[in-house]
Amino acid sequence: RVKIIKSLPFELEDEIPFDQDKAIFDAKVLKTQGPQSELLAVATPKKYIEEILQLLNDAGIDPEIISAEGFALSNLFTSWWTPPAEAPLSIPDESVQDVGSQGSAEVYLQIGHTKTLMIVVHQSSPIEIRSLPIGGLDSVRAIQKTYEISYPEALKGLQEKGFVLTKNDGATKDQITFSNTIQRALQPLTFEVKKTIL
Repeated sequence: RVKIIKSLPFELEDEIPFDQDKAIFDAKVLKTQGPQSELLAVATPKKYIEEILQLLNDAGIDPEIISAEGFALSNLFTSWWTPPAEAPLSIPDESVQDVGSQGSAEVYLQIGHTKTLMIVVHQSSPIEIRSLPIGGLDSVRAIQKTYEISYPEALKGLQEKGFVLTKNDGATKDQITFSNTIQRALQPLTFEVKKTIL
């Protein structure tokens, strides 16, 4: 793992949009195949880590671990305590490979205030983690605009009756309007989720 972490700056040189000398790299080994490893890698500018450390220091907290948020959340859905899977060295003929035996992937969304974390898990390993800049705040603002009410009123409305109708049969006009408002606010999130899955 130490060798992998040391090689990441070189391997990700063309993939990251900032100076690699001012970045911190980490990786989660998903599986190994002989001398090769399949990874989920992360990189972040050092300035963000420094800001977090300063905030923790100001609060009198001495951290032992600082992790990428997506990695930390993915630990809830994965067998992080087990060693990575070992794949056979020989690659089976694709014409006879049973794709169904690979199992399906699961998508988890953690919708926060201003962003949503999307984690795709396959065979107990995260294979994709995205931070999407859409959260509950977008729904609150949409409710505010539709009903011309204050932020606290819109927030209360979302908390008390936040829903999206799957069909409009039997729903009142106000319920349909409320549901459509939230649907419109979540459209960018839905688009990003679909794009990632595709």
